[in-house]
Amino acid sequence: MIRLTLNMPPSANKRLTQGHRLTTEAREYLENTAWDAQAQMLEQGEKMYTAPVQVIVMVYGWKGDLDNTFKLLGDSMNGVVYRDDKLINRLVIERRKGGERRVEVEITSY
Repeated sequence: MIRLTLNMPPSANKRLTQGHRLTTEAREYLENTAWDAQAQMLEQGEKMYTAPVQVIVMVYGWKGDLDNTFKLLGDSMNGVVYRDDKLINRLVIERRKGGERRVEVEITSY
């Protein structure tokens, strides 16, 4: 099992420019979050999943649409936490109260 605490991603509504390219904010989030996830996995002694997974996301301090939180977050873990996001067979996203704005992610085999 991999457990990660990561920064809140920018809204999926703000990830593309009108020319359909990632915004600077989105690119920076992808890169920084991939590094954060990799560092936390190393600390936990965990390796990337190559078989189907379940992803549980707990969102703290976000009042927007929950479905907008996962696109960039999921992409940032692609090739780091799991080989490909097509391996996600179950995805649960829930809003939690309290604490600073963040996401906590739990990834397990499915």
